[in-house]
Amino acid sequence: MLTIPCAFNQGDIQPPTAITTTNSQLAQLYAGLRVDMNDDKGLKYVNNNVVSNFPYIQASTIDIPAEISTQGLQQLLSKSTRDLYVEVVGHNMPKYAKRVPGTPGKGTTVGQDEKLTTFINAIVHSLEGDMKVKQTRQDRPTYDATRACVPKGKDQLCADELVQGIQAGQITAPVLRKMLSAGVVSKETVEAATPSYRVQVFHDLGRQEMGSDKVMRTVVEPQYSFGFGALHAGDLTGWRYGLTIDESSLPPGASFDNIGPNLYKVSNLPNGGSIRVHAHAEALEPKPWSIGLLLGAAIPTGTFGNQAKTGLAATLTLEREWLARAWPPMISAAATLGIARINGDGPLPPPDATVRDVGVGLKVYLNQPADWRGYALPTLDTYHFNNGGNKTGGSVVLGLQRELSPAWALDFRYGAHWVSSNAPQSRFSTLQAGLRYSF
Repeated sequence: MLTIPCAFNQGDIQPPTAITTTNSQLAQLYAGLRVDMNDDKGLKYVNNNVVSNFPYIQASTIDIPAEISTQGLQQLLSKSTRDLYVEVVGHNMPKYAKRVPGTPGKGTTVGQDEKLTTFINAIVHSLEGDMKVKQTRQDRPTYDATRACVPKGKDQLCADELVQGIQAGQITAPVLRKMLSAGVVSKETVEAATPSYRVQVFHDLGRQEMGSDKVMRTVVEPQYSFGFGALHAGDLTGWRYGLTIDESSLPPGASFDNIGPNLYKVSNLPNGGSIRVHAHAEALEPKPWSIGLLLGAAIPTGTFGNQAKTGLAATLTLEREWLARAWPPMISAAATLGIARINGDGPLPPPDATVRDVGVGLKVYLNQPADWRGYALPTLDTYHFNNGGNKTGGSVVLGLQRELSPAWALDFRYGAHWVSSNAPQSRFSTLQAGLRYSF
């Protein structure tokens, strides 16, 4: 993991395309980007677009300290402070990235093509002056109707191919700048295909206007915008991004509040005053291993239920993610270790019997990564009754996971167990909830 810090120190008296930074090399990498705004956040924009300045940065974790100020603004007649609005816009930065089969044993957000790898390598070598390696249109991969990838205009690479080259580590930030200069890809293709993060700053004009929907809106004007394009090589499961404030930089009487999704308000910032913030984004890489602990009830069923009563159950789980090349859902190899304390009255089992089981199976997720994910887990098990030795059997588990963070999730499951070698056959169910940790 690499963290790249850089500093910004901007004043709003500069035109939107201008930027001053303490890092002269980064300043040379900046290019303007128009960002269109809408008025669905209770604000009315004097100009509905701003120009964003940002470099392309190759990193998994990016943290940019920035200064937001009111320097150069004409003082309002009604008060000596200003309200600023700061909006964070993430483009191509989904919370959960859709994953598809890639190279065997490894999932990627876009499947990799060996012929495309050779084609991009040839382009990179030619940009670096190695004219012994050349590429032609005939060298590029061909796609079926479902994977159409047709370059637009003079582009030699289309958006899907560009993304694959970045994920494979072939197209780095310096190579991308050379491609833009040489016309291998257009600025529009890069902006459409790559993840980007933008912070847009607006100041209020001290008045409100009523829109056609009869709603009063604060009238704001753009100051400037900054951000970065994020190039991440390798597989990823999603993005997390945001904006945090340095509390020590808030002047007395000023406040910084989150008033909507990725929308912040700086209230009562004195004329000429400033605050310091951190713009940050992180590419979340796969965590293939996970462990879990679940607690709940063991419920005897069938003939077994006539001789026993509901007791307690606990299960430990261990999983290893595996994304099959020809199987769209995500699959995990899973092992379980369970123990159930069943209260009984009859001869089978004896009162307060203990049942231990060890199982192995494949856990199949029923949907792509999301806040809620369903799964099915069939297993082959060995059961040990404290009065009857080892028995064979199996179980089918249906569950639902609720993601709490990239590493933690709640796990809810129902399991049906069959101890097939028991006479008579013993059946019981488990209803459990617990925590799952991925690493």
